[in-house]
Amino acid sequence: MRTGFCRAFALVCATGVGVAFAEDVKKTYTSEDVVKFMIEERAKAEGRSVSCNGEDCAPKSFDMLITFDLNSANLKPESKENLRKVADALRNKAFEHNSFRIEGFTDARGPDAYNMKLSKDRARAVENFLAENNVESSRMTAEGFGAKSPRDPDPFSAGNRRVELKLKTR
Repeated sequence: MRTGFCRAFALVCATGVGVAFAEDVKKTYTSEDVVKFMIEERAKAEGRSVSCNGEDCAPKSFDMLITFDLNSANLKPESKENLRKVADALRNKAFEHNSFRIEGFTDARGPDAYNMKLSKDRARAVENFLAENNVESSRMTAEGFGAKSPRDPDPFSAGNRRVELKLKTR
């Protein structure tokens, strides 16, 4: 099993970015955008970037705006379209030796046990969709973290209902 996560890479599949949420902002990305971002962040994490200094090396995320309704792990049509682009990127030869950890999160509504299960279900929904789109299952693991590590300071914010995809390196 490969160990070590790139400290400077997290592909975030989220309902929102900062204070701008999916309802307010519509973005589209190409698989090439995802590949370029991943290669740059992997290079920083592996210490191959000469421009990496202090704050510039802080973990960055590429927001795909994967949305979930409250109490749901069902992927919406627009989320599936974004995940098809992610799948295209993950099948790129540049990442054929990499594996990925899919991390699900919830907002703070509901009991901890319920949120842990829901976050795991969300991560599995993304994992299953990527596998159905020809990303090898053996390269992915799905984990749920419930309401831990909120992105938005408001623990009940829809922006905390998200899935993050992290690139593992050797």
